[in-house]
Amino acid sequence: MSDAQCAYIAGQDPSLPLGGVGCHAYFEFDCGDIDEAHLAEAWRRLFTMHPEMRAVYSGGIITDREELPECSRMEVVDLTALSDEEKDAELKSFRGRVSVRSCKTENGECCGLWLIRLGSDENMLAFDWSLVAGDVKSFVLVLSELAELYCGREPKTCVYSTDKLLKLRAAAASATKARAESIIAEDIAGYPYGLTLPYSAKPEELSACRYAAADRLTDCAAWITTDEDADARLMYAFTAALCSMTGDGGLLVNYPCFRRSEAEKGCVGDLTDIKLIPMAYDSDVPAREGAERAYAAYRRYMSFTGYRAANIRRRIARLCPERAAAASVVFSPVCDVPLLSGLFTENIGRLRYMISQTPQVMLDVQTFVLEGSLYISIVYPQELFSKDFAETLADNYVKYISLADEIYNNGGI
Repeated sequence: MSDAQCAYIAGQDPSLPLGGVGCHAYFEFDCGDIDEAHLAEAWRRLFTMHPEMRAVYSGGIITDREELPECSRMEVVDLTALSDEEKDAELKSFRGRVSVRSCKTENGECCGLWLIRLGSDENMLAFDWSLVAGDVKSFVLVLSELAELYCGREPKTCVYSTDKLLKLRAAAASATKARAESIIAEDIAGYPYGLTLPYSAKPEELSACRYAAADRLTDCAAWITTDEDADARLMYAFTAALCSMTGDGGLLVNYPCFRRSEAEKGCVGDLTDIKLIPMAYDSDVPAREGAERAYAAYRRYMSFTGYRAANIRRRIARLCPERAAAASVVFSPVCDVPLLSGLFTENIGRLRYMISQTPQVMLDVQTFVLEGSLYISIVYPQELFSKDFAETLADNYVKYISLADEIYNNGGI
């Protein structure tokens, strides 16, 4: 298992600060008329295509198995006989249970699919995913392939096994290791280690938190889906949004890079390259100049791959032992592919609700492309931050994305 997968499982330990939760994403979709048997078979087929969906994750080891797990069976929940009030109560109860669950990955349970009948030609589809089994790009792929199979199409199969792809990544990381160590050694003393966040409680005293999200839907500029530095532009926009509120001079961004090669695009698994990138912010510096500095830092850290974030955290702990946590704000954009394919929204359903949870993360800033718009979701433990803080931060992020758009359209960087 990767370092991230092991950390996700360890994070389920309630004795850890901000632990006691599974690393988990949950979705609901509004659907019309659905061919239940066809959808159930499409879901089952995904488990035959991707070994990671039927594997066991335990003790740091991934064990492949041929038999399909129980979660390969789509469950059907019939609420058609209930009143509207009873349906609402049942849906609320269902969301309350499933959206916060810790999948039993040690028993081969990594996800689930439920079709909830609400009435004539009215259904809701619920989907959940443990990130122990695969990263964000994995569940985006799974939803896309579900729609392809449902529509009678055959998805492209991955050329290489996950093991082969990880070996190729390890070789690339080895080739750039010396450069990574040189850059980190040069920069680490100046990293923006801490943030003056407005906690509602002490993070080290919280566990088994409940999560909420401040969601926004805004215009999606063309550069967000086409420019290779789009993540850098969004990263600086968020840094400015947060630091303009807290008065800090920057943010050490926990950046799970989800970029994949052509060979990796059809693969389920944890192929995330987690980077810690220092983003400076100075309100007295013109926006263009601040953005230029941020983009330069991003490119500098993208010049190497696969360097273990745990090694950097240990070095930070030695330099700054009073910091209990470093880079606990996760910035995770996926903008090169849509969250939901056109085939999914046209034939299965449209997004109704989404929430996620990640152990030992204070803020998880997610940015997706959804039906031609930019979907922002800032996920936070409700016990740690106020709703007002999260909502203001989301508004601020949208504002700074607009500023990044202006900079890009006026000559770019």
